[in-house]
Amino acid sequence: MSILREGHFAHCVRDSLRKLNPGELVRKPVLVVVTVGSTLTTLSAVAHPSVFSWLISCRL
Repeated sequence: MSILREGHFAHCVRDSLRKLNPGELVRKPVLVVVTVGSTLTTLSAVAHPSVFSWLISCRL
């Protein structure tokens, strides 16, 4: 017995990529804040690498 039906994973990937569309993000302000925050912390971790910044960016 499979947890995912055939084609379900592909549908989920398409749906998640569609949500990254800026037109879609504008209608959902929480997603905008999360996207901007995660982008800034990742860029900060790349620019100033440290264990703390990578733990924050990767949520380990």
